[in-house]
Amino acid sequence: MKRLFFWLILIVGLLVTYTWMGSNVEFSFEELFSKSHNFFRQLDKLWPPDFGDINLFTWPINWGLLDQLWKPLLDTFRMSILGTFLGALLSLPLIMLSTRTVTREPWLYYPARFIMGILRSIPDLLYALLFVAAFGIGPVAGVPVLMVFSAGIIAKMTSESADNIDRGPIEAMEATGSGRLAIIGFAVIPQIFPLFLSYSLYVFELNIRIAAILGYVGAGGIGQTLQTYMAFGFWDKVMTALILILMIVFTIDYISGRFRESLIEGKDLKLWWKGSLGFIVVVGIIWSAVSIEIDFERIAKGMEQLGRILSSMMAPDWSALGLGVEKMFESVQIAFIGTTISMFFAFPLGFLCAMNMGFPKWMVYAFRQIPNIIRTFPELILAILFIASYGPGAFPGVLALGIHSIGMLARLNYEVVETIDRGPTEALNSIGANRTIGFRYAVLPQVIPEFIAIALYRFEINVRAASVLGIVGAGGIGTIIINATRLGHYNELGTFLFVVIVFVNGIDLASSWIRRKIIEG
Repeated sequence: MKRLFFWLILIVGLLVTYTWMGSNVEFSFEELFSKSHNFFRQLDKLWPPDFGDINLFTWPINWGLLDQLWKPLLDTFRMSILGTFLGALLSLPLIMLSTRTVTREPWLYYPARFIMGILRSIPDLLYALLFVAAFGIGPVAGVPVLMVFSAGIIAKMTSESADNIDRGPIEAMEATGSGRLAIIGFAVIPQIFPLFLSYSLYVFELNIRIAAILGYVGAGGIGQTLQTYMAFGFWDKVMTALILILMIVFTIDYISGRFRESLIEGKDLKLWWKGSLGFIVVVGIIWSAVSIEIDFERIAKGMEQLGRILSSMMAPDWSALGLGVEKMFESVQIAFIGTTISMFFAFPLGFLCAMNMGFPKWMVYAFRQIPNIIRTFPELILAILFIASYGPGAFPGVLALGIHSIGMLARLNYEVVETIDRGPTEALNSIGANRTIGFRYAVLPQVIPEFIAIALYRFEINVRAASVLGIVGAGGIGTIIINATRLGHYNELGTFLFVVIVFVNGIDLASSWIRRKIIEG
């Protein structure tokens, strides 16, 4: 009875909140369909992609538009490699200090957890604005963005895993009087290292996508080229760049996914395979560090400028607090409506993309391409497309987050469906129940709590994303953040970032509590 009451309250609350927030962000199905022709006109500009006049039968070979794109693509790749590597190094002390397995002193544990929370709270594009203001335009500003972003994510994921490791080796070493460093080196790191590598690879995949848009605010890579193409209306060239990014992301996802599976499942890779991977990683890091052409004098001046910016931000202009809260609340509403829209479409895709639902394999593979393709378009690019179709404001931001989240939610949903317990379904089949009854009483009860938990987690991510969409005019606090940065009003920027951090962490805590209640029943 308590469970039924909980679900009833949750559903009614969601409906009331959706209606209220939808009106606040001027979300309207009537406007969505009445101006949809503008959106399809924008899509029409993307196709066919413009690869230029490629000629493989002359010397030197003419690669068309690829001649313009290969260098910014390499910059994106190098930024991702170096940023992930430095972020992984930066995360190590945070991991050790923010896990109860290693650190039991509150004066070390809680500050480490606080720093980790701050690093994760600030969206990547906001980091990019700060580092571009300090270091100037180019990849030199992009690398520290990815480094800080990676450190927060890797530290969070690995520290949670470290809390659940086998304490036997630790207690054995403590009994023999071993010091803390010895315990970390011989009892903790060997257990968490495979997961640490796995999470680092996962973050590297994310960084490829993130690095592809950092250039929109001047942090180098293919994003800077995309921004130029969009500014001049070369949408067919934008599509070409997105296709190339898609190919790179798919390749990296496949290779790192296979490697992560081996690490998580504890498979012992062959020595030559380990050696080859190690060699590639080391060469990639050295190549990235050398070819990015880091100017140490520029970095030194940039650090001084960054210090001045942070000093100004540490003295916030509290008179701007009211405006910041108002705009951040708009970002939260944009994220909420966008997430609920994506849930509606991701729900059926979760079953259509699953291998264990009885659909033909060709059909499952075909449906799986829908979330794969959708995930290729960053929220920022989608927001620009919707702004061109529906005008500036919160409405395009809702659509951008809603569409992009379909791809992310659908993938996680079908992974949940593929891990369900087949026992209840087989039991119903044995007494003659048809597929509809089996689906209703054996499948749905297992997946619905997980679906909602995943949607809540996605909502947390969308709040961060919504806080930067205003940079391109899609509503929310990003609008006033970009204005404060461009005008050099860093005291106001400090106030706005304080609001973002408080809201994001508050929503994370509330969402985590609700997800735990849903999963535990």
